[in-house]
Parts: sequence; C-alpha cells; structure tokens
Amino acid sequence: MSDIEDEETEKHFICSLSMITTTSTCTNCLHLGAKFQCTVHDMKVDFNNTCDKHELTSRISVSSSCSNCSAVNTSNCAHPDQAAQDLLCVDWKH
Repeated sequence: MSDIEDEETEKHFICSLSMITTTSTCTNCLHLGAKFQCTVHDMKVDFNNTCDKHELTSRISVSSSCSNCSAVNTSNCAHPDQAAQDLLCVDWKH
C-alpha cells in the first residue's frame, strides 16, 4: 500500500468513528435494576426504553462477562446455572 492509500484508509477510519454515538436507553442507565426493573419508576423496562431521568453509566463493556462479574458464584447471581466464562447477562455487576 502506498502512503496515499494509507492516509485515505486512516481518514475513512477516523470519519467512521466520528459517526458512532452512544444512545440513552435503559440498558446504560444508572437506575436499571435486576430483571430490567427501573428503580426510579418502579416498573419493568425494555432494551429500547428511556426517560428524562436517564443517567448514563458505563457498567457493561465489551470486556464484561461472567468471569469478571462480582455476583458470579454467589447467592446474588441471577443465573447461576447458566453462568459461564464468556457469557454476559443484563444483571452483570462491577
């Protein structure tokens, strides 16, 4: 690859990254409780819900899994029979 092609590839990559944004949904809200229960509104929510009380949290990431969940192998684990090293559930905890 020439230097010009390398530059074009890098520009395309940077441009592509600038289009990626984080959306506000219940899945990345500080108030999301176990079993998708909203702790503010005391109701069950879904993946695509959000509200004006949303508080962004980064609790789940691409490196999150049962192997680094604080609840795994404890009585606090929501799915003890399914927990596995590379598995991730929505009840993952720091």
